[in-house]
Amino acid sequence: MRSIPLDLKSKDAVNLHWKLARALVDPIRPGTFNQSLMELGATVCTPKNPDCYICPVSSHCNAFREHRDIEETSTKPLQFPCTTCKSDNLVDTPTESVTKYPVKAAKAKQRDEIVVVSIIEWKVASKEPTFLLAQRPSSGLLASLWEFPQTILSSSDTKKLKENSFEQKRIPSQFENQQDQYIHSSLGIGKFEVTERRRIGTHLHIFSHIKQKMHIELISISTKQDDIKSSIPTKWLTFEEFNSSAISSSVRKCFGFYKK
Repeated sequence: MRSIPLDLKSKDAVNLHWKLARALVDPIRPGTFNQSLMELGATVCTPKNPDCYICPVSSHCNAFREHRDIEETSTKPLQFPCTTCKSDNLVDTPTESVTKYPVKAAKAKQRDEIVVVSIIEWKVASKEPTFLLAQRPSSGLLASLWEFPQTILSSSDTKKLKENSFEQKRIPSQFENQQDQYIHSSLGIGKFEVTERRRIGTHLHIFSHIKQKMHIELISISTKQDDIKSSIPTKWLTFEEFNSSAISSSVRKCFGFYKK
């Protein structure tokens, strides 16, 4: 049992664990080893109160060896040369020397983002309204999911904002213009006749590393362009089609403001 003070998600840690797995796990019956390890973790080697003195593999455990070294000498654990891990200079109590493994990665600080979201509704008399959605890139956050046209304000833009900038009936004009530029240029949609444009709500959506404040506007149009030429996939959806599409929870919550 190795005492490895590395972030488990780091490249070095992943490579090392695969190397160890190939050396330890029987390729013919890998399930037996995996089941035994899970059973050990559930009953003996628990995250908070491991019962090291009854553990059947404690004699092979470096963390337990550190525990005994500290208990016997009241000094920091012996250092063992390792070309993968950074030096471990922490002074531990006996309990800490066991439970500090595996090392938990430090959580990245959340960054704040302000997003303008446009629900573009094409509505004519006697026809069911349809809504424009664009597809996100195939990699990264919320890959390939569909969303309403949206832009993230730059840090320089957000610094200029007044506290009540988004409390008016409409999105501030400079950001409306920025959003129009994205709709016309990036999505390849030509000019359309707007019958109504207003701010309909604000939604706070929190990811593990991002806190997005989404300011939602409704743009109702009476004409639409069918032959959209854009590198970004787009589509017009009815209510029913929207509900059955691959759409994130944040987009559904934005749409909830339209339904109110």
